[in-house]
Amino acid sequence: RDELAFSPKVALLYQATDQLTLRSSFYKGFRAPTINELFRPFRVRNDITEANADLNPERLIGGEAGIDYAIANNLLGRLTAFWNEVKDPIVNITKGIGPGTITPCGFVPAGGVCRQRDNLDRTQIRGIEAELEYRPHLNWAFSGSYLFNDTEVLSAPNQPELEGKRIAQVPKHQFTLKLNYINPALINVSVQGRFVGDQ
Repeated sequence: RDELAFSPKVALLYQATDQLTLRSSFYKGFRAPTINELFRPFRVRNDITEANADLNPERLIGGEAGIDYAIANNLLGRLTAFWNEVKDPIVNITKGIGPGTITPCGFVPAGGVCRQRDNLDRTQIRGIEAELEYRPHLNWAFSGSYLFNDTEVLSAPNQPELEGKRIAQVPKHQFTLKLNYINPALINVSVQGRFVGDQ
């Protein structure tokens, strides 16, 4: 099985002033199905997930635009807006609930679920990321960021009830706090905390 993919990226960076930088990019990418997704089923208690040898690669097209603003010598703010569309994302499709024989899982015990990996048609991810970074010292950096993800299943002919809904397991809000100590001659250390929410 052979696949051919083209993954270009074009980016622009403009230094408007000493404090303000404007940036944008446009890109395409792909992810090939893994061996597990193609050929290896797995089972957790009574839940069965079948592989699918006919999966297509996931293909992404997207773009982003943003600004970097130096508020002070040691304080930097960043704001980025982005848009991505994924064709053929790989997800687990529910085929049926046990007990009984369900294709392609075979017999599924009571309380079990039969799922199979499959491609949806198209999904969309739009959002904004804001970040503030403070450097009190050459070796130290504190940063905090907020990510807003607006996701939607645009088209899913094999599971039409998903159309118009959010993508599962992608949090709508995400906050991140990070502390970095950077000393190339000695050691680099990073500590990060992340908080997520769907509301």
